[in-house]
Amino acid sequence: DQSTRDSQLIEMQGEGFERILVSLNPAQIAGLDNFLLRVEIDKLLSAAHTNGMKAELLLGDPHWLYPAERTKLVDIIKRVSAFKFDGIHLDIEQDSLPGAENKRAELFGMLLDTVAAAKDATKLPLSLSLHPRYLEGDFGAEANRRLGAIGVDYVTVMIYSSKDINAVAKRFSTIAICSPTLKLR
Repeated sequence: DQSTRDSQLIEMQGEGFERILVSLNPAQIAGLDNFLLRVEIDKLLSAAHTNGMKAELLLGDPHWLYPAERTKLVDIIKRVSAFKFDGIHLDIEQDSLPGAENKRAELFGMLLDTVAAAKDATKLPLSLSLHPRYLEGDFGAEANRRLGAIGVDYVTVMIYSSKDINAVAKRFSTIAICSPTLKLR
């Protein structure tokens, strides 16, 4: 909201935030040629930078995993390259696809291919959100190898619990020890 943008960013910075993720809805992505939208995005990014915050573009659609759909993600990344984003953050969440539980290995392989294609499409730092199961066991070994080779800036581990924060901390610590090549958040 342009009327509260600056005050909200100042408040967030005062609370310790250093980074924001900016998400565009499908209509905004389709309308990136609209002058007024481009001006508003530029103003938001400028305000974030003025307030000492980094602003990353948040992109997420599980269908981008599929090779036929992956080109849509790459096209979006290329289209937003004119803006002064500080990075691109992918939140693709392959587990949200129907029947994902029975084809996790296949979908994870497609996720890694999609991340590689996204990284090839931009010079900006690329990061992603990932369920912890993909950073543990055999998936974890593959994630460390491939994401490190791709050059992912950081991985946000999506561990949530409102009951046992110690279990969250223990799980994250174990993942961190087993993921020496990755920056984790």
